Amino acid sequence: QKGSKSRLNFSQVTASLGGFLWDLKYNVISFSVKVPGQPMVFVQGDWLDDSCKRVIEKANRGDKVIISDIKTKMVGSAVRGEAYSVMYEIQ
Repeated sequence: QKGSKSRLNFSQVTASLGGFLWDLKYNVISFSVKVPGQPMVFVQGDWLDDSCKRVIEKANRGDKVIISDIKTKMVGSAVRGEAYSVMYEIQ
């Protein structure tokens, strides 16, 4: 994905199991955000918080922001898992 810092700052991190026979839903319970040259930020929940927004504001055009360590929980179940990392390039 590519886009502006402001678009990323108002993003919710979600997870899904595409192409699967059943429509299983997942909640993101935590994740981390890494901006080049900045410390990694760990977040509880599924929305970028103020600490994320502060490091994203320091990103430059062309920087690749990595959202990783995405922890999930299946809705209606105790099953937990991890989702693939996501890269977002600042335009």
